[in-house]
Amino acid sequence: MRKTRPKTVLPEPRPESNRRRRFLSTRGARPRRDPTATIRAMSLCGDDAVTLERRLGRSDVVEVWSATLADLGRCVVKFPAARWSGHAGAARLIERELEFLRRAAHAGVVEALDLVPMRTGPGLVMEYLPGGDLVALAGSHPKHWAGPARDVVRSLAHVHGCGIVHGDVKPRNVLLDAGGHAKLIDFGLARDAGSTSRAGGGTPAYQCSAQWQGAPADPAHDTHALAVMTYELLCGRLPFGSAPDARALETPPVPPLELHPAYEGEPVLVELAALIEMLLTAKADVHDRPLDALEALLGAIIAVHD
Repeated sequence: MRKTRPKTVLPEPRPESNRRRRFLSTRGARPRRDPTATIRAMSLCGDDAVTLERRLGRSDVVEVWSATLADLGRCVVKFPAARWSGHAGAARLIERELEFLRRAAHAGVVEALDLVPMRTGPGLVMEYLPGGDLVALAGSHPKHWAGPARDVVRSLAHVHGCGIVHGDVKPRNVLLDAGGHAKLIDFGLARDAGSTSRAGGGTPAYQCSAQWQGAPADPAHDTHALAVMTYELLCGRLPFGSAPDARALETPPVPPLELHPAYEGEPVLVELAALIEMLLTAKADVHDRPLDALEALLGAIIAVHD
């Protein structure tokens, strides 16, 4: 029987890279990247209302840039990548993220400001957060990241209360504002709780096996990712590795106190380590309110070191 390929979120565009390779080979030239080409290609249609400054990130479908927008000032713009220019599916992803951000509006969620037309499709304008992400704090004493981590717990509780599952919680998707408060960003993979979609997408190191299998969106998936993130912040390493398989997820991670025996002298950190270990094992489903428990322990760390 002939096998069918699984559906993808977006149909593949024509292989532009192959066309370019053939074109260049006829002239004996090597492909070279022009750093200003993207800026020219993505600028706002018709006028200079958007000034792109620096690319902050990109995926197969979208690019994210810091920018200056007339009447709004410094901001961040997310828009379809050049290869998806004019593609209705890519435009819908941007519009869909705007819808989720507006539904999840909260002090701990990046603010969506506007939707502007770019040459490749709609551009999602969001507030600029200058404090960087949580990656640099991994492995430092919890007193340095307990505040931002508690902000994430609170924002996730709110997002789940709105019926939304974020789908990609990780240190890189948590940014700090000028005051050091954390905000959850990147709702590109967000889904309504209980909705189904194809398996795949997201960051494997922070996912549970149910997500790989395409299970309906569940707040428990975010809770697992949050536990992975907290372990990473506490220990300076991922609990299951960067590309875990099902067997790795079934193997308990190295206990945090084995990696940081000095924390045994701080009772609240002993409790935090025990909670994280539980949330990363099959015992996680026996805890009724894991976010509340995690928030309380992070608050206790803040109080001790205030």
